[in-house]
Amino acid sequence: MSLFRQVGRFPRSTFPKLFSTKTRITAKLASSFTPAEVKLLRVNFQPASFEDVIPATEDPVTVPKEYLLPEINRDDVSSANFNVDKLDQVSNNRVKTFLDKMHDVVMNEKVATGTMESKTDTLVDDLLRIVDLNDWPLKLINHPLCRLVIKENQYVSADPEFVIANRKLSMVAIEDKHIKNVWKPSGFGETQIAVQIVACGNENIRATSKEEFINQTIFAMRVISTYVTFYKAVIPAEYWSEFDRGLPKEASVNVKRWPGENGKQEGLDLVEPDGRREVLGALTKIRQFLLRNE
Repeated sequence: MSLFRQVGRFPRSTFPKLFSTKTRITAKLASSFTPAEVKLLRVNFQPASFEDVIPATEDPVTVPKEYLLPEINRDDVSSANFNVDKLDQVSNNRVKTFLDKMHDVVMNEKVATGTMESKTDTLVDDLLRIVDLNDWPLKLINHPLCRLVIKENQYVSADPEFVIANRKLSMVAIEDKHIKNVWKPSGFGETQIAVQIVACGNENIRATSKEEFINQTIFAMRVISTYVTFYKAVIPAEYWSEFDRGLPKEASVNVKRWPGENGKQEGLDLVEPDGRREVLGALTKIRQFLLRNE
């Protein structure tokens, strides 16, 4: 019996699963995207160095020193007896609030899958305000609607946790996750990040008075519990012109990741002094970049 005849005897519902490949996007929400659909957007992630992801600055970077706290690490913050009121070296109430939120997030790591991510969400909100990413002309926007429009009327909705925009609408999309709510098949959340980056860029195009196709640089930050990873996406103007005809066939988006390894706990750990210093320094550099290109 030929292979064709054998396949022909399979149930009708089985045949497409064996032989079809994804050729169009059916998801309407960024959170519903599959890796195969991201591949259709021609978005690629690459491990990179600090210099490849975080912009260089002309001005010296000043990190809020009161948040560095070299003597406070994960062992301290993960203790059930951790109490910010007993920290003699911390007098600033805002710093105490930040430390207390870190403690909440670390303790929340032990909770079962399906836990809401609100504790990480409020920690990230504090983190962005510490480095003044909500000071005019920058705006910190919670859950903005970003749409990716494909061929006139087909669109996908993205809902990043936060976007920082300047008056030219350069954006930083931020996504945060509970450590037990991310999985390897989604690239530990990178599938959703890819769609959010492209959707934010698409919103930028439509926001310009002439809807000009321009090159864009978009930064993103993923926070899984207290582990932070930075991304830099360069979107060429040619990429957008292809969306008038449908999905891109030639142009692509390269997204560089730092730190380079991808995993639940591969990012910079906010609970550790070195991690806090690097994260605050990187966000300060991104802020200066956004202001310079305002």
